[in-house]
Amino acid sequence: MNTVMHYLNEIWDLLKHGFVEINAILGLLVALYFVYRMSKWKDLWKVALGATLIYVIAQVMVPMIDHNAPFHLPPLVEAAFFWNLVALFLGFTLVLAALFFVKKNVMKGGGGGH
Repeated sequence: MNTVMHYLNEIWDLLKHGFVEINAILGLLVALYFVYRMSKWKDLWKVALGATLIYVIAQVMVPMIDHNAPFHLPPLVEAAFFWNLVALFLGFTLVLAALFFVKKNVMKGGGGGH
């Protein structure tokens, strides 16, 4: 039972980390764009994956564009980077599901993207 609780706590920590990361302005802008483009519930996983990739690319590109910073790749060889990607994916899945629910059920004419 302790092992199960340990893994549940690890999954909960990943969800919290991903949600906190997405709750910033850049994450919300990416989520709003992707939920606007989403038309069906079955697209949630694909859209969350796309939002995660665009978010990571934006994290690299925004400092270059905004502050004229040099180009730096993310640490692609570190395990922590990939755990962060998993957390971001789970966070985007949660946020996109909530926003899509609002779009479909609360907003009038929330038919979907193109």
